[in-house]
Amino acid sequence: MSRRSDDPAALRSEPMARFFARVMRRQLARGFRAVRIARPGLPELPDDRPVMVYCNHPSWWDPAVVIALHERLFPARGGFGPIEAAMLETYPFMARIGLFGVSPDRRGAAAFLRTAGTLVARPDRVIWITAQGRFADPRARPLDLRPGAAHLLVRAPRLIAVPLALEYPFWSERRPEALLRFGAPLEAREGETTSDLAARMEGA
Repeated sequence: MSRRSDDPAALRSEPMARFFARVMRRQLARGFRAVRIARPGLPELPDDRPVMVYCNHPSWWDPAVVIALHERLFPARGGFGPIEAAMLETYPFMARIGLFGVSPDRRGAAAFLRTAGTLVARPDRVIWITAQGRFADPRARPLDLRPGAAHLLVRAPRLIAVPLALEYPFWSERRPEALLRFGAPLEAREGETTSDLAARMEGA
């Protein structure tokens, strides 16, 4: 298979992704007192449909948490996610772990939908999206999710979306805890507008 520079699936290396997940787990162990997933944890998902996990974006730690989570929760699926194009140019090795560059403009949004749509055409894939697209206090409302995740869900009718809430509070110890909670899966309804779906995703 040729490794085209515009094909994240061709660039991704499973051994590199596993290695980097181990590195991130060590970083989390040093940086946090605990990483806790609220019960009942990841909802049950069908094996024959692709998945999009979309989350809020409270911290620099979010990509580390996502990378570590993916290998534990989806060991049989390839993991992918968008990152700012400038960041990928600075750290090109990130393409080897499934990240693909997106520019923060309308052209970048269209490119995201093309690339992500191709990725989730296969059922053995998960795409992770920090849907706010910016750092935001987890207590702030409204969440103001960017519309890209909803547009992708409308365009890929077999895609299942799973909401994930993240927060990193300090309690009585020197180090914070990483708190995670998955919501119930959702998918686009027939005839549903993108704006209605986006509102439903934000509520979830």
